[in-house]
Amino acid sequence: MKLTRDEAWQHLCSWTKSEALLLVIEIPMRAAAHRYETNLAIH
Repeated sequence: MKLTRDEAWQHLCSWTKSEALLLVIEIPMRAAAHRYETNLAIH
């Protein structure tokens, strides 16, 4: 199942209630996106 970034973000937010934890998850994901040259759009 392939999700768009928006769908993945909504799914993550539904499971993760802590904003601090969301940031901890997003930082390495942004690094991976940069490394693999994918969309770096900010939410």
